[in-house]
Amino acid sequence: MFTKKSFDGFVLIELIISMLLAITIIGSLFEIYLINQKSDRLQSALSQLQENTITVSNILNSAIHQTGLLNCLRLSANFNVRAYQNYSFTVNEKLQGNTNEIIVKYMDNASAVLQSMSENSLVLSNDIKFNVEDLLIISNCEHAEIFKVASIKFHKNLQIIIPEQALFYHYSPPTEVAQFVINRYFIAKTNRKNTNKSPIYALYVENNKPQKLELIENINAMKMHYFINQNYLTKEIDSNQIIDWSKITAIGIDLTIHSPPLTKIIHLYANLP
Repeated sequence: MFTKKSFDGFVLIELIISMLLAITIIGSLFEIYLINQKSDRLQSALSQLQENTITVSNILNSAIHQTGLLNCLRLSANFNVRAYQNYSFTVNEKLQGNTNEIIVKYMDNASAVLQSMSENSLVLSNDIKFNVEDLLIISNCEHAEIFKVASIKFHKNLQIIIPEQALFYHYSPPTEVAQFVINRYFIAKTNRKNTNKSPIYALYVENNKPQKLELIENINAMKMHYFINQNYLTKEIDSNQIIDWSKITAIGIDLTIHSPPLTKIIHLYANLP
């Protein structure tokens, strides 16, 4: 027969076993929760890594393929753009750079159309509105020149621009006027940190104003490779050895993309137009 004392002991053992089982189950559930949480973080990091890869590839490929763009044609040795002060646009200057950055020059494809021209002013459509101090380029596929806006007035659907210096050539409608783009792409540290306290780096672009704009974060490094054609073969050349940038036929870019806790190195290759 069970006495009351032995019965109480049996109940205590059952309680201890039940508690141990409960702790084991709770521990297993918590472990599963932690695994799922880690898996979610990794999946989120992987998605961000893939998204950043696509974005940075599109940005740099677009910049490279616009190099030397000049309205209805591309810059060539047979077509000279008249310079303005220290700003020039030649086949040897449409692309420049070093191991860690690249500078591209082109005429923006968003343009205003010349309506009329006098000795000291240009009357343009206001499809694209310009500002004082803007560096512009005017091109009619026969002539082109760079100029800076000294003053501007808006009247109805037109904008009247006074250049800082009188233009050398006379242009007739429908000549196009657009921003002369000089963009420098490089990697720099932001003032932010990742959750693990490591600094966040980003791809930046700086224009001729100069204005610096962050394009996409968590791009930790960028290494440029420049290629030329030599004896019917493609050969890499160090940026310090490049004398004539018009000889560059392709660019390779190694990008280190970070999305904690993941890091990925991608390789881009773009032929110059």
